[in-house]
Amino acid sequence: MKRLQWIWEGDGYLRVTILMAMAASLASFVYFYSQGVTLLYVDAESHLMIAKRVVGSLTPGFAQLGGTWLPLPHILMLPFVWNDFMYWSGLAGSIVSMISFVLATVFIYKIALLLTEDKGAGLIAAFIFAINPNILYMQSTPMGELLLTLFVVAAIYCLIKWSQDINKLQYLFATALAVFLATLTRYDGWGLLLAVVAVLLFISIRNHFDYHKIEGHLVYFGTLAGFGIFLWLLWCQVILGDFLYSQRGKYSYPATFTADPKIVGNLYLATLSYGFAILENIGIVAVLLGTLGFLYFLFSERLNLGEKASATVLLFPIPFYIILLYRGQSILQVPEIVGSLYNYRVALLIVVTTALFAGYLTQKRIWLKALVVIGITAGTMMMFHANNIVTLNDPLANRAGEISIRQATIAQWLSQNYDGGFILMENFRNELVVFESRIPMRRFIYEGSYKYWEPALENPQDFARWVFMRGGTNPDKVWEALHGTPQLLDNYDLVYQNGDIEIYKRKAN
Repeated sequence: MKRLQWIWEGDGYLRVTILMAMAASLASFVYFYSQGVTLLYVDAESHLMIAKRVVGSLTPGFAQLGGTWLPLPHILMLPFVWNDFMYWSGLAGSIVSMISFVLATVFIYKIALLLTEDKGAGLIAAFIFAINPNILYMQSTPMGELLLTLFVVAAIYCLIKWSQDINKLQYLFATALAVFLATLTRYDGWGLLLAVVAVLLFISIRNHFDYHKIEGHLVYFGTLAGFGIFLWLLWCQVILGDFLYSQRGKYSYPATFTADPKIVGNLYLATLSYGFAILENIGIVAVLLGTLGFLYFLFSERLNLGEKASATVLLFPIPFYIILLYRGQSILQVPEIVGSLYNYRVALLIVVTTALFAGYLTQKRIWLKALVVIGITAGTMMMFHANNIVTLNDPLANRAGEISIRQATIAQWLSQNYDGGFILMENFRNELVVFESRIPMRRFIYEGSYKYWEPALENPQDFARWVFMRGGTNPDKVWEALHGTPQLLDNYDLVYQNGDIEIYKRKAN
């Protein structure tokens, strides 16, 4: 602690920021956990299962990280998923999000302080971020959004520090390190890399760097910042045989989700959808304050163009996601356009942007600080009172759907009737059943069980006591390989059926 005391030494506002963030983190987790909603996202359960498979599956090892989701969130869960309580409760993943939330709040304070030289404005920015209900809910879950947020704000803080003194290359190195970690957390980090490179070029040209100096800085920065993407592509090639597996693989996002045809190819609707998502994540009061703060920031004469360009990187998610929605490479469903609710968390990073620019608006004005605090607090209370926490309502709506209700029923039956043995079951699109059955991960033979999966599909009786399959319009691999075959019917009895899902148990000898 003595070595770390430079962080808060002589800065009472920073101490308040840290205490505020820790209190908000713990209180919100306790609240949402007590409500039983921290694992509502099926993706949250999937993240936990990926980490658990690395240490506790039939074929444990780092290859269980797969090639669809980026690996860093799951790697950071490894010290915690060993413990069954932390795994089943989701705390193994939530603790990563909670720590990220506290550190991200500190960086937001530090960025605002850099831009305003006003500790009170820094505290206001941190407060706006830390009180946002959608941030508080997501930091209570095992999702990766808050971890990404930490690396984004860390990168921007270090980039601003470098822009203030371009001879301090340690800050450019720190920026590269933060971007490197972001690119291994979520694919948004790849957009962050492009935005930071653009600002790096702008600052270099603005400072009259010659060609060789620009090239040197790009190599210095890009070697580390882009190394995460290189590692991921190499990983996909070595483990899965395709360096673009995350885009072209059977279980990749583009291959498994269909973007809404209303939005694909329609730039206006893509922009409008993202605008609605921003409004729902942040609230009208914070959006207005953030917009005013951004305009004030743009016309400020105190900051140099390098500082302004560095801080403007905060806006990168807006064009990044609008382009993805336009091209059909991401999904966002807003009721105003498509009549349904899905994936609103893609706009969560803009909470940081709004918080910082709203904080910037209050610099050197005590009366405005008080007004902003009152406005943000009132807006937050309204969101809580109206149950308008969109990142919570999103998975609640999904869990209320027919498919999720049926899978929860099946998971309950499997939990009550499972009496040992291996279960042959494709994990993809059956994640809710796998996790909520509470059956140990090492008892499943699934598509990632090296040297077991393919043989078990051919002769299940040699490997599995149970066979789980899903038919319908999109049957899983177990159904395609075994349904109606002699290997199945001669050796197994159908013991449970619910719609297009069938569960078989091996016949007694």
